Amino acid sequence: MSELHKDWIYISGPITGVKNYIKNFMDAEIWLIKEGWQVINPAKMGSVLPVDASWEDFMKVDFVLLSHCSTIYMLPNWEKSAGAKAEMAFARNNGINILYHRK
Repeated sequence: MSELHKDWIYISGPITGVKNYIKNFMDAEIWLIKEGWQVINPAKMGSVLPVDASWEDFMKVDFVLLSHCSTIYMLPNWEKSAGAKAEMAFARNNGINILYHRK
């Protein structure tokens, strides 16, 4: 496992099939930055990976990014997302702190 950066936080939540996922992730990113976090926002990955990248390609990159974070931030309805559930399991298995969105 990589070195955990104590002020890095990874946002996790549903993306596939969610029309406003970019706004959901951006709203969380803005709030987390105001709270003093260095934020990794996976909703921005679409501009980094090639257009033909698969879900599995995205998840591989997500796990690498998450492996550097001390904390994961779970957005509402994360439990309905296969990717977010996998990220949650990864966090639990690797000693990454878990924060949940306040409703």
